[in-house]
Amino acid sequence: MAGIKLLLSTNEAETLAQQILDSGLLPVGADRDAAHIALATIHEMDILLSWNCGHIANAAIQARLRALVEKSGFKLPVLCTLDELT
Repeated sequence: MAGIKLLLSTNEAETLAQQILDSGLLPVGADRDAAHIALATIHEMDILLSWNCGHIANAAIQARLRALVEKSGFKLPVLCTLDELT
């Protein structure tokens, strides 16, 4: 794990996470999921790999998440499961 970059929270990430929650795309209790998406986005990750198909690797909401993130001036990483990646 020593070579894995730690993504630190920023004001931009916290703001984007709140925008994601405010949009209604994720339920209010999914603040950690919104934070994961926001951190990966703000830190310009290419892929956010997740087993969370309810709120993160969810094809039904990705297009709307992408639009929301792009409206804020960022690029949404690919949100997928390991099975989708391989």
